Amino acid sequence: TSRRIVAPGIALLFSAGPLFAATITVTSSADAGGSCPGATCSLRQAIATAAPGDTIFFDIPTSADFYNAATQVFSVPLGSELAIGKNLTIDGGANKIVLIRPSGLPQFRIFNVTSGTVTIARLTITGGFLSSGAASDVGAGVQNAGNPMLSACTVSYNNAGNGACSVSKPSSIWL
Repeated sequence: TSRRIVAPGIALLFSAGPLFAATITVTSSADAGGSCPGATCSLRQAIATAAPGDTIFFDIPTSADFYNAATQVFSVPLGSELAIGKNLTIDGGANKIVLIRPSGLPQFRIFNVTSGTVTIARLTITGGFLSSGAASDVGAGVQNAGNPMLSACTVSYNNAGNGACSVSKPSSIWL
């Protein structure tokens, strides 16, 4: 009879997830565009660039647009929802980061978690607005079809026509 010996670490080469998660740093308060990594990396581009399991941090310079020196708050005005369908961590860190839908723009929610485990930490999520009367008008701050976890976040001033103004399916949100 023949025997096969498999080194214990070989199985790791064939695992479903990444071996090493990357950290992507947001360096711009712009809604979109830029290059990640780089000095123009926007949150939307960081989400698009990230692989499942990656972490997104913020290091926006105080010279950036939408920085308020009096309050030390960085605003990131969005033009459409941020859709996420993969395992991901987004962490504002020690910065005061506000993700906002500016008034006057078309209606949209801030985050739409379509799948995956998404950890959102130390961010303010505000201004999401949905009022078309459609059954999908829930979760103007965070729409939950995945497994989002919010930690040390402020989710406020979001408005949805069919309830769950800030977070849809709050029973499946980990705080």
